[in-house]
This record gives sequence, structure tokens and C-alpha cells, in this order.
Amino acid sequence: MTRLLYDLIAADRIYTYRTSLDRGMRDAQTMCQQLVGQRKTLADVGSLLLAVEREFPRFIML
Repeated sequence: MTRLLYDLIAADRIYTYRTSLDRGMRDAQTMCQQLVGQRKTLADVGSLLLAVEREFPRFIML
């Protein structure tokens, strides 16, 4: 939701003036990066790429 609102505001307005969405956008981006950058997530992706069966898969390939 924050990303959608952030994209709806004109880009020149965002970078020229600080808005109340700046903090929310940075927090949302940081949460996404923290989730993707975790070792267990990287291990899951690696096991998919190498076709290694994991004992407890965290996701299901459709």
C-alpha cells in the first residue's frame, strides 16, 4: 500500500521535499530486504536451483 501511494505522488515532489510517506516507504523496503536477505531464504532458493529435496520445505512449487 505504501509503495502504491509513494508511486502515485509525482517523483519530483518526493525527491525535492520530504513527505510523510518517506519514512513508511523506507521501512517497507527495509522489511522486504530483510526477508529476502535471510540465510534460510537463500538456502531455500539454492535448494530449488540445485534441485535438492529439503526435509521441511517452506513453500510449494506449483
